[in-house]
Amino acid sequence: MLEAVTQPGGTATRAAVPGYRVAAKTGTSRKAAAGGYSDEYVAITSGVAPVSDPRIALVVVINEPQGDQYYGGAVAGPVFSEIMKGALQILNVAPDENQFQQ
Repeated sequence: MLEAVTQPGGTATRAAVPGYRVAAKTGTSRKAAAGGYSDEYVAITSGVAPVSDPRIALVVVINEPQGDQYYGGAVAGPVFSEIMKGALQILNVAPDENQFQQ
């Protein structure tokens, strides 16, 4: 189920890692302030890879993203993808070829 969000049409397509099946969850939350919520956000993407034999779990938290983009999938997703890609390569984890089946 969390693998589907990294596929076309999902909310975490920018968290995908070429050659690997990735399961991810994105989140965006407004920060609390006195009397309610502020206009500041926290963007999150978390997940595991490769789905066929999970080796790495990763959480990326971007505190107060700047600009018009502040959603987890748009801001933290690309960072998640780059870190996960590097970690999988360093650990010499074999690609599982994005064999996602709907």
